[in-house]
Amino acid sequence: MVAEIAERVLVLKDGRAVEEGTVTEIVDTPREPYTKALVNSARQLESALDARSGR
Repeated sequence: MVAEIAERVLVLKDGRAVEEGTVTEIVDTPREPYTKALVNSARQLESALDARSGR
């Protein structure tokens, strides 16, 4: 979803920047544990939505 509307991403946790990079960098190789958890959650949500819609 983010890749469709942005080229760069700034990940915030508790109002503080924890990671910044291109969408590809953040999604493919997140460095921070918080970013990894966000990316994994987004992937799980996407998989669940795809399964519900029969994709």
